[in-house]
Amino acid sequence: STALLPLRRLVREMTTTLSSRKFRSPLAALPSTPSQRRYWYRAPPSVTLSGDRPQDLQTLRDGARGSRHALSIYTWMLYAYMHPCTGVGRLVCGSAACCCGGDDDDDDRVDGENLCGLHSRALVAHAGLGDSDVVRASFRSGVDRLPYSVAVDHRWEAVVVSVRGTLSLEDLVVDALIDPCSLEEMGREYGFDGEGEYAHQGIVVCSKWLMGDLNRHGRLDETLREHPTYTLKICGHSLGAGAAILLSYMLRRDHPTLRCFAYAPPGGFLTRRLATGCAEFVTSFVLNADLVPRLSVASMEKLRDDTLELLSRARVGKRRILTSLTVGGGDAHGDKYHATARALLYPPGCAPDTEFRRQLERFREVQARLAAERRAADGDVALFPAGRIVHLVKTERPRATWWACGGGTADTPYSPVWKGVDDFAEIVISPTLWFDHFPNRICLKMEEVARSFGIDVEL
Repeated sequence: STALLPLRRLVREMTTTLSSRKFRSPLAALPSTPSQRRYWYRAPPSVTLSGDRPQDLQTLRDGARGSRHALSIYTWMLYAYMHPCTGVGRLVCGSAACCCGGDDDDDDRVDGENLCGLHSRALVAHAGLGDSDVVRASFRSGVDRLPYSVAVDHRWEAVVVSVRGTLSLEDLVVDALIDPCSLEEMGREYGFDGEGEYAHQGIVVCSKWLMGDLNRHGRLDETLREHPTYTLKICGHSLGAGAAILLSYMLRRDHPTLRCFAYAPPGGFLTRRLATGCAEFVTSFVLNADLVPRLSVASMEKLRDDTLELLSRARVGKRRILTSLTVGGGDAHGDKYHATARALLYPPGCAPDTEFRRQLERFREVQARLAAERRAADGDVALFPAGRIVHLVKTERPRATWWACGGGTADTPYSPVWKGVDDFAEIVISPTLWFDHFPNRICLKMEEVARSFGIDVEL
């Protein structure tokens, strides 16, 4: 479907002449035979994770297990969402007392628990842990803090710090603090080179609080001393993925073997040198068309500009364009694709002079001036997702299921592909661009991919 193409590339593809006869999208051209046409992306073997490479298998094994921990800190709300009929009942009937010490006699071990202890019970149920494995949990959120947990995973031979992503109104405020924040002071304090480096301001604030809370309670250091052969692993999703990466930078001086697993990390997060420099200890995972790893000021401006450019070249009304690209598009490849493009859009430079185009030109001049003023005042700071990135890409056409409501299909195959931080510079227009960000969806797809490589992911 053309809905899966970045809009900037859609503009280019829709104006390709019929004589080219080639489909130059990032998705490979579909074979002409129906039996082959079900495959709609074939990743080059050089960048696809392979079952013949032990390091790739270990990446998928760790990614699947870490996704459970990233999901676990979302606690009872996500558990009830994943088990709508039985979830709350399982948690309420599962234990007569709060696990992980959520009672008043052990306040140092857990805070922010609800009356029935559902947060703690859901945490251990999500991750397949025992009650005593959770040594510290904070479920309170705020504009300067994020919920997190510290747990011992004996199967993984790891002490795991899990950081929650956006779930509350306070988290949305943190998301909105997108101004770049200098990391020079943080780098001096925690032993990494932060000179000239910047990060998402809200994530910086929350990461500092996380580090302070870990030091204040001392549970992490105590647990690592009790398990000297275990590895420190830090997991997070979305906003929590960004905080997990910065927390890894802060902890790595004292724990050089730590590993971080970031799921759907924010796109406008970290300047290039630190975003690429942490590839040795940070692995990020992006599911298909997920919006958040592509979300930045620059990508939003591109989306705005591309949309306005398409509208200025329209031959027909916007309703007909939308219908052609969604309901009536059919097989949007080959001759039919280009014929549809010619029917909908004027070629570049051939659109008639209209009042809309004149307004658009004035708008572009204003935006160019504002951008220049912004660069002069604050500098041109570009932010990226961080780490070595595994992109789970759809490799076959979805097979619809009657119960899939809005979130896509449950049985779409994916292939894991290595990507770089520059590969997520454009927003992808897709029916699943939001659902691909859900932590439960990422976890289940990670486990499906791992199982396809013969990896045991049972809890």
